Amino acid sequence: MNIALTGGSGLLGSEIGSLAVKYGHAIVKVNRDLVRPDLGMENVLQYIESLGCQFLIHCAANTDVEYCELNKHTCFKDNILLSEVIANACKQLDIKLVFISSTGIYGDYKSEPFCEYDAVQPTTVHHRSKYLAENISQKILSDVLIIRTGWLFGGTITSTKNFVANRIREAKNSKGNIESDALQVGNPTYVGDVAERILLLLQDNVTGVYNCVNSGIASRYEYVTKIIEFSDLDIKVNASKKKFYRVAPVSFNESAINFKMDALSYPALPHWKVRLLEYINTFV
Repeated sequence: MNIALTGGSGLLGSEIGSLAVKYGHAIVKVNRDLVRPDLGMENVLQYIESLGCQFLIHCAANTDVEYCELNKHTCFKDNILLSEVIANACKQLDIKLVFISSTGIYGDYKSEPFCEYDAVQPTTVHHRSKYLAENISQKILSDVLIIRTGWLFGGTITSTKNFVANRIREAKNSKGNIESDALQVGNPTYVGDVAERILLLLQDNVTGVYNCVNSGIASRYEYVTKIIEFSDLDIKVNASKKKFYRVAPVSFNESAINFKMDALSYPALPHWKVRLLEYINTFV
């Protein structure tokens, strides 16, 4: 497969790129400066055509939920308009698009994990932008593949967005205890599993919306507790049941199940605790 990749230096994009090379696929990272909407559609088309790709995986996004809440129009440009331009280019050049979305878009109206057929009621500007980008991509393209994932972990330990490494650093710099949110729940998910599954779905020419998360659900507190335990740190994690202040009204339930992949007999993704222990053992 010949694959172009936006957000190629990010957590998921980096993993997709490495895995694609490992499997013998041709991979090229899209230069974000050359697909800016203000350059005009003709210039964007010429650039994307020059990449010679069959598939384009759109990982790039403004993922700062707090910033997006305070800077709505910038968020819309980054997450909706750019996606619309890319989807239009894919349509004209007959390129299959994979759009990376979030399980956080479902909203906050139930306590059970969400499946792909549940209503979507985003509570933040960021998640609304991702859902609108999904809708626009589906209107433009009949064969777009949309992946909803969340609570991703993996990557290099020096990455500023590495949740696991940041919690380990926080623990080591603490006075013996740290605090974590016991209210919000989701699916800690290893980027390697998501990358692997995306490449498999591309190979199978799958279209539509798919949740893609590791098995098992956890609160932030349970997640952080396992990070500290697997790192062999003698630090106490305190469960906080008070609402953490955030500018963005983030849903307290971002958990999901891979309903469609399970129903279509794709192998279940491993439990998040298994993958977390394996990941931490690579650098601790």
